[in-house]
Amino acid sequence: MADVPPPFDDSPDQPSREQPFDLALVETPAYLFSEETDAPFQTCIDCGRSLSAGQEEGVLLPYMVQKLIVRNESVFEFAICQSCSQCMQERISEETRQNLRRFFEEKLAALQPISIVEAEQGLLSCLLCSRARTECQRHTLVGYFAGRYLQVNPGPLMICEKCEESLSKLCSKKSRDGWDRFVEEHFDGPPGVGADLPDGMPILI
Repeated sequence: MADVPPPFDDSPDQPSREQPFDLALVETPAYLFSEETDAPFQTCIDCGRSLSAGQEEGVLLPYMVQKLIVRNESVFEFAICQSCSQCMQERISEETRQNLRRFFEEKLAALQPISIVEAEQGLLSCLLCSRARTECQRHTLVGYFAGRYLQVNPGPLMICEKCEESLSKLCSKKSRDGWDRFVEEHFDGPPGVGADLPDGMPILI
């Protein structure tokens, strides 16, 4: 496990943080690197803010990385800072929020904590149904970060395509349209890639 900073402290002598994380943190693992640069993501896809901004002063910026893996290749990926993620969440209808909340409360109640080794090397099965990664033609990886560190419990997550489809069905048309606009604004991938993208809004943005 990485030699991480001490727990966040609100005392005047401590550097400011945008959000406290009282949990295990590990250095960014390679499977959550950007496919384009083969290195950790550097900027938020929505606002362009540097994800390492403030680290020299002890500030750990919260953000999320999401990658869609198809036949062992990342075909769709991005990092989004917490502020932009919250703006995206405001586009989600109340109906969708309630549906997803009930779904995850039911599915996550019996989950066991993720080990440090699993977080560093990558998950082998779907978070929601335990389907093996080797049985999936497509799956989504999600990691929650504080600066250069990956959070462990909650996260990282792996979601298989069948569970993605189940989640998509819980999303209202308004929420799906909001996600479609986000994709159109930020992605213009090569022909054929769109066919591999998950329908509806992303799982955990």
